[in-house]
Amino acid sequence: ALAATALAQSPESPAPAAQHLYVSSTGAVFAYTIAIGKLTHVKGSPFAILGSVVGTTAHYLVTLDSVGPHTYQIKPTGAIGPLVSSVASSEYSGSYCGAPFGAVLDKVGHVDLRLANNTCAAWQTFSVAASGQLSFVGTEVDSKTTNLPVFTGNDRYGMSVNQAGVAGENGLIAFQRQATGVLLAVPVGETDPAGAQPYLPAADNTNHVAAAEVSYDTNWDTYYHLASYTVAANGYTLC
Repeated sequence: ALAATALAQSPESPAPAAQHLYVSSTGAVFAYTIAIGKLTHVKGSPFAILGSVVGTTAHYLVTLDSVGPHTYQIKPTGAIGPLVSSVASSEYSGSYCGAPFGAVLDKVGHVDLRLANNTCAAWQTFSVAASGQLSFVGTEVDSKTTNLPVFTGNDRYGMSVNQAGVAGENGLIAFQRQATGVLLAVPVGETDPAGAQPYLPAADNTNHVAAAEVSYDTNWDTYYHLASYTVAANGYTLC
């Protein structure tokens, strides 16, 4: 089954640069070139990988399996090259919260792994160097069982909801990228329709976050909304 996708742009290609789409399957990734709205298979696709696609940097494909994150070279043609780097999350702090079940790649090369079990949850952060090597940044243990966040355009803040799609009394859950590179949960304030439960947040390239919301009246009739928020400079207030 198809699992995850990532979009990459090859800086080595002549302008306008070719764009490539990567779609996960079981133990492999399908690579496509995007040209004038048309998808064309990259020669050699599908390519064998460990785990599923998390995202891409300018030169590397990042994947995740139950062991940890991995990076692969992206060739100018869009083909996937050899494995460059692998790390085992169990060798780093926070691993007592369980094996990674998901990861997100921000715009500057931080890979945030989500670990959780019945007793705790943690963010384990790695960075992708220009060489493709993965380096441990740090761990933040928290009590929130959240979905993977989406990041604002400046990569300073991530927004999420919990796994049930209900974020509790404060609605969205916010994270701030610390100077060390780790994620830290921070307070967030917002005004939602009465009883609304936000889910499926998405962010643009500036400081806006949109979220689908569902609410119920006294007869349990269902109402859907699309809410738009602006993230303030300090990340603490949305409206």
